Amino acid sequence: MSNLEVLKKIETIGNGGVAALATGKVRGFAGYPAELKNRAGTYLLAENNWVISAMVSVLRDSACQEWFVPLSAGVEYPLHTTLLEGDPLVGLADPQLLEVEVTTELETDSLRYLPRETEAIFDSLVFDAGGNILLVASEIPSWVLEVRGQIAEHYEVAGYKPRPLDNLFHLTIQRVQEKAESVITTEHFRKYVQVVKLMSLLPGGIKIRFDRVYRGSAMSLFVKN
Repeated sequence: MSNLEVLKKIETIGNGGVAALATGKVRGFAGYPAELKNRAGTYLLAENNWVISAMVSVLRDSACQEWFVPLSAGVEYPLHTTLLEGDPLVGLADPQLLEVEVTTELETDSLRYLPRETEAIFDSLVFDAGGNILLVASEIPSWVLEVRGQIAEHYEVAGYKPRPLDNLFHLTIQRVQEKAESVITTEHFRKYVQVVKLMSLLPGGIKIRFDRVYRGSAMSLFVKN
């Protein structure tokens, strides 16, 4: 995969966020859609990271609470990255893929390409049109591409259609849920800029280590019964 394609994808996402903010069209998080319950997902769960915690702390500043409710990684949902998701095909989907399994065995028969030390560098921060703060890798490790291909084959056999995730390997640091009809304000973008400055103190980006694999219903990753 060309690094140029990845950089172009990051630029497109960031430009969309800035444009949406400028025109008052940032959508904001409206809740997890019901179809996530029957969507199969495979995710890597990350170890606690003090840099991510610092970013979340800045973004959750109480001055923002008047306009929106922040949902943050490591607080309201796990710090994770998506390897792949799949939507069920009617009459073909194997419901066993929705059963939740969290394991520390990073290299298994079904995920044989995961390296023993599963780490990645995330070095680009973008604000998207949905009011999300994304920490993105400008270079996608080869093992990620190999594993995604393997999972896609597994999903297709089990009756799930893999969801496209081309040129993107990321962590969602924060989602913004609006309190009222007003759009996301410049106050949140100001906090985002502060986090960008924090990122600038870390040349080479942030190294994130993943220590667990989550497989099962996508909804169950975010919403606990």
